[in-house]
Amino acid sequence: MKTKNIFKTMLPVLFLAAALLLPTRTGQAQEKNYQPCGITLTSLSHHSGAPGDEFKLYGTWGPTQGSKIPCINKGGMNKLIVLNWTASAIKVRIPPGLAPGAYKVGVYCNPLSQGGSYSSGWKDFKVTAPAPKVDIDVSDIYLDNKCRLWVKHTNRGDAPLNVVLRERVWVNGSQIDDSTETLVINAGQWQGHGILADPGYIVHGQVRVKIQIDVDNTLRETNERNNILTKTVRCMKKLKPLPVKTINPKQLKLKKN
Repeated sequence: MKTKNIFKTMLPVLFLAAALLLPTRTGQAQEKNYQPCGITLTSLSHHSGAPGDEFKLYGTWGPTQGSKIPCINKGGMNKLIVLNWTASAIKVRIPPGLAPGAYKVGVYCNPLSQGGSYSSGWKDFKVTAPAPKVDIDVSDIYLDNKCRLWVKHTNRGDAPLNVVLRERVWVNGSQIDDSTETLVINAGQWQGHGILADPGYIVHGQVRVKIQIDVDNTLRETNERNNILTKTVRCMKKLKPLPVKTINPKQLKLKKN
């Protein structure tokens, strides 16, 4: 009698356990939410790069991206920025903010939110630290208190600069200088120098000046457009007043006709 009562008490628990263990229709539907998409990764154009760098994934990709997701993963999913997609190559950019280290590059067939995804297979990729930003400009063209022509260069990069660069100077359309300048400037600082050797180029009146630094493109800069500056400068020297002599009318001698 006792055994029958125990069985009756346990029966609801057994039914609940069986329901939890058996696959449900909902679970079966989730398993079918993603399918193979026929993509294959065969090679990479580069195996290392810094955030912001670009490279290509070669393989079989289909004519359009659709729901496919190129990624660069390390302990989590990081989406690559897609720049161009063809059936045999995907051009991508490494997203900003990735820490240096070893990653895996590949392409998912669909978002993982669908319960999972097939993929193209994965290749090793090393993310490196970003290279220091290099940028030198022509910040200003000005005259000193003796009307000598000067130029100001600012290091707008994020690393110290110690370099010899070629510089050209034009005044009113005519080139007056083509020489090299040694620039030793910390990041965010500036350096000025006079144009031509002592006594320098002295401006009279108003002139139009153009100065270009890094004529030979020695530096690979983030901004090449600020290497040239054109500016009008003027130097109007005041004439010294002529001395005025006071004449006493009594000292004047009148001539008689």
